[in-house]
Amino acid sequence: MNKRSQIFLFDLIFAFVILTVTLALFYAYYLDVDENTNIYDLNMNILNGFTNTKINSLNDVEIRDFFIQYKITNIDNSVAEQVVEFHHNGQSEDASKLTRIFVQDYVDKQMNFVLSLENETGGNYTVLYEYPTVHRISFENSTIATSSERLIFSFQNQSEFYGPYVFKVRIWK
Repeated sequence: MNKRSQIFLFDLIFAFVILTVTLALFYAYYLDVDENTNIYDLNMNILNGFTNTKINSLNDVEIRDFFIQYKITNIDNSVAEQVVEFHHNGQSEDASKLTRIFVQDYVDKQMNFVLSLENETGGNYTVLYEYPTVHRISFENSTIATSSERLIFSFQNQSEFYGPYVFKVRIWK
């Protein structure tokens, strides 16, 4: 092998190594960005769905039982408004059950998830639904985390209202 071909072979190997390292760094960067974006999108989808989905659009046996037992007074309530009404009337178990029914399909089994309700006037703090993964990491010590909240009022008979209540959704890995 002459000297020219050795230099050409060395240049080829060097270029291949630089290209491989560059692609690996590029892929690793965008993989991390996508994961952060996905967890934020999941958080917003849960919060928006919870506050915008009407209770009568859910098709579940347990929801039908609420209707049969006359626990749901207004079919035009959103899921969040109905949870606030249950909580305000002291039916915390029903509030947690309704929350579980709604969010159980959203939650990725690899993420820690907490949906809580806080009464702004009285300072009551209630965890409505919690899904801890096998790897119990606190929210503060997580590598990826997102938290969102929304203020909710619930009306009864278009004259009385409950609230304000704050729904908080926290997801972390």
